[in-house]
Amino acid sequence: MYLKIMLIALGSTIRDLAKQVADRLNVGIIDTQFKLFPDGETSLRILNPKDVTNNHIIIFQSLYYPQEKHFMDLLHLSYTLFDFQALRVDVVVPYLCYARSDRRTIEGESISSRTIIKLLEDSGIHTLYTIDVHNSEIFKFASTMQTLDIFPDVDYAEYLWEHGADPSMIVAPDKGALHRAKKLGEYMKVPYGNLQKKRDPLTNKSQTELGDLKVKGEEIVLIDDIVSTGTSLIDSAKILRREGVKKLHVIISHCVGKNAPKRLKEQFNGIVAASVSIPSEISKISLMKSITKSLI
Repeated sequence: MYLKIMLIALGSTIRDLAKQVADRLNVGIIDTQFKLFPDGETSLRILNPKDVTNNHIIIFQSLYYPQEKHFMDLLHLSYTLFDFQALRVDVVVPYLCYARSDRRTIEGESISSRTIIKLLEDSGIHTLYTIDVHNSEIFKFASTMQTLDIFPDVDYAEYLWEHGADPSMIVAPDKGALHRAKKLGEYMKVPYGNLQKKRDPLTNKSQTELGDLKVKGEEIVLIDDIVSTGTSLIDSAKILRREGVKKLHVIISHCVGKNAPKRLKEQFNGIVAASVSIPSEISKISLMKSITKSLI
């Protein structure tokens, strides 16, 4: 529910997406100016501060590389909005950095996701919206801040349909990603399933296998949240081709690896696309409809 007037504040990233959502919702924009000093520190200025007072503001900021700079930009903006008497501040963070682990695996190491969540909460953020976060267990670190992770099934499905895809099945590369295949499969009204990943306890290396998956049809979409090297998806594609799949598409929420797009294009003969959460040559899928739906 909106509090008085809802406005969208532009962060230092994903400004085009923020403007698209503002236009879709027919709400105003809090414009900002970010400048970089010679020593690397950032200067922030809100260009229309009078519009902030006593209103509900939603910041748009994705936290890709350089993560620390973009995160500091977000904190500066949140605190400054409250300086100008914002009534409530939420934030849409399509890619949330440091979200891989919610626990300590080696004695003495930090739990980075807890640091991120606590700093956002301490800055006064009321609600954090993310897109297909890698590990939703990290939200347990929030005590007062509300959280909502959005899976953009509508945006993914419409992109596939608009670009000629007619998949007979949606497949995840492992069991941990099955919920993504399930959501997209249910939206597109096609079967879904997952391959299996086994890890050698001695070498810690993983191997992708067919497992119990019964492959249906000759056109399949592989889906995952993060691609770094692309190796798991490429291994999955090889297995599916051996099972008779002729057309292979891949949809990724967050492309973090610089070399991954080229490697994926060499192995997939269909659509190779990621969301616009992180800039890359394959980041083509707008998140506007899914985010707009969640903010209403």
